[in-house]
Amino acid sequence: MRFQPQPVGPTRASLGEGPVWDAARGRLIWVDILGERLIETELATGDAASRPLGGNPGCAVLEEGGDWVVAIDTALWRLPRRGGEGAKLAELPSAGGRLRFNDGKVDPAGRLWIGTMDREEREALGSLYRFDAAAGAFVETQAEVTVSNGLGWSPCGQWMYYIDSPRRAVWRYGFDLATGEIGARTTVAEFDASMGFPDGMAVDADGRLWVAFWGGAAVRCLDPVDGRTLEEIPFPVSKVTSCAFGGPGLDDLLVTTASVDVDRDAEPLAGALFRVPSVSLGMQMSKISLGKQ
Repeated sequence: MRFQPQPVGPTRASLGEGPVWDAARGRLIWVDILGERLIETELATGDAASRPLGGNPGCAVLEEGGDWVVAIDTALWRLPRRGGEGAKLAELPSAGGRLRFNDGKVDPAGRLWIGTMDREEREALGSLYRFDAAAGAFVETQAEVTVSNGLGWSPCGQWMYYIDSPRRAVWRYGFDLATGEIGARTTVAEFDASMGFPDGMAVDADGRLWVAFWGGAAVRCLDPVDGRTLEEIPFPVSKVTSCAFGGPGLDDLLVTTASVDVDRDAEPLAGALFRVPSVSLGMQMSKISLGKQ
């Protein structure tokens, strides 16, 4: 087998998601949504530290100043890295408790993009938002979303990619890096039920899309133009949730998984963080800038 996923450390998440590589510290930041915690894993040793959050974290990103910005339920918080009380930055209506934040990422200009999802995963109640830091407000960019998931940008900054998992597709939008405005939507790839649901996503330095498949036990690499599957990495767990590039050379694929509603006897590694060495050269993750825009 060309690529060999390797579990990293003993930590097991109920619903692992949102991996972000912290190059300065050699650690991966990720969240356990149902476990209501933020996790930092030292890649070299597998040692991990968890921070309880008191709600469901959809994602965590790094701020330019070194703190975390974490989406918890329907609120966005700045949390000091060294502990202490957080500060709420903004909040969305929860639609009677039906909505929560899910996946989110920072674009190359330092803007946070984040989506909401129907907790029951039945109706298109959610949206994709761009956070306007100057106004402390969310700008809706895509409505009628059921489970907002993977996000990414092309290396040239001209395209944005997005996944609403139940649609079983990857979408592409024209992207204006200067303003954060998106253009018309086209479909890059569609998937049948046998492949599982497309979930989180990473983009490498060549512009290829690496997509995790919930229920599909795989990460697949897609051509960003015609959607062809260029590579497939099988995993020993069924619920593969997201991925990011990291490691000393930024060429390892770091993959989160879930153990919720999984037979742990059949899948003892469910919920583990995995490292797939020397996959492709990734792009350095952007940090959110709250002092501009």
